[in-house]
Amino acid sequence: MKRVGRYEIQARIGQGAMAEVYRAYDPKIDRVLAIKVLKQEYCENPEYAKRFIREARAAGALSHPNIVTIYDVGDAAGYPYIAMELLAGDSLDNALLARGQFAIGTVIGIGQQLADALNYAHGMGIVHRQDSRFRDRARCRRRPRRRGRGRDDPNGSGPRHSPVYEP
Repeated sequence: MKRVGRYEIQARIGQGAMAEVYRAYDPKIDRVLAIKVLKQEYCENPEYAKRFIREARAAGALSHPNIVTIYDVGDAAGYPYIAMELLAGDSLDNALLARGQFAIGTVIGIGQQLADALNYAHGMGIVHRQDSRFRDRARCRRRPRRRGRGRDDPNGSGPRHSPVYEP
C-alpha cells in the first residue's frame, strides 16, 4: 500500500485485531500523521466497516490534551481509514523492557493522566471498554493519548472507538 486517499504511506508502524496503522504524509498540509486502515478481511463485511467509521466519529468528537486528535475519516478504494495525530515515543511494552519497572511516582502520574482522559470521555458520553490490546498500543510520553475502542453507552449500541494511551 503506497497511498490511502491523499495520504502517502511511509511505513507500517503497528496493527491491532481489526486494523493496521501506518506512518503517513499529508501533502495538502505538509504534515506527518498516523493512518489506521481496516484490514481487508473486515472490509468485506459492511457491518465492520460501519462500526470502524462510527468509532472514528466518536473519537473525533473528543478534544482533550490527553486524547489523540482525529484529523480525517474516509474510505479509499473500499478500505475505511482514520487519519490521526502521530505520537512519538516507544510503546509501553518496549519502555518497560528497556527501563524495567517504573517508579511509583511515574505510575501514579500516568494513572492520573489516564483518569483525567477517561473522566473527560465519560463526560462526553463515551464509556471506555479497553481490552488486552492496551499494552500493545501504549506509548511512553508525558501525556496519555487516547484512540481506539470504547462505547458511548453501556449497552454498546452507540459509536465506538479504540483508545490508545500515551503516557
